[in-house]
Amino acid sequence: MIRSTVHLACSLRSLAAGLILVTVLACDNGTTAPIDDDVTEIRLTSSDTFEPADVVISPGTTVRWVNDIPRPHTVTPDGHAEWEEWVTNQGGDTFEHTFETEGEFEYFCVPHLAQGMTGVIRVQ
Repeated sequence: MIRSTVHLACSLRSLAAGLILVTVLACDNGTTAPIDDDVTEIRLTSSDTFEPADVVISPGTTVRWVNDIPRPHTVTPDGHAEWEEWVTNQGGDTFEHTFETEGEFEYFCVPHLAQGMTGVIRVQ
């Protein structure tokens, strides 16, 4: 009886670990950070990056930028007027924009452009 219980517990643990791995692999395609079907989140990080920096979304999707730390950052459009520049210096600040038009929308952080803090939203 003890051997059966131990075997069952190990099997359940293996099954749970496998389901977690499948879920993580299915959700991580390297280009998006979906919150739900209509919101994608991008973090402004302490390493002066947008995470993820390259996002592919559908028209009608809202992108939410979140400043992770109390440090100045911007989300500045690069050559387009899809949104107006957002300036933040408080950790936890958020900015949202809903993309209705297909296209590529590049942006950057003014204080950290020299460090390569850039991103792009690809609406397809």
